Amino acid sequence: MANQIRITPEQMRSRAGEYRNEAEVVNGVILKMDQLLGALQGEWEGAASESYAARYAELKPGFLKA
Repeated sequence: MANQIRITPEQMRSRAGEYRNEAEVVNGVILKMDQLLGALQGEWEGAASESYAARYAELKPGFLKA
């Protein structure tokens, strides 16, 4: 049973399209988070704000990579 393909080429194309669509949704969410962070930084100053922005910047590559 190992190494068997149990999906048709058309089903594979369909799945790829679904993944592509969901990737676009995720990218949209990340863009919105970037915009919200930018707005927040205009309203929130200090060490906590800087720490929050730094933490987001640290986590963001993982969002993009996934």
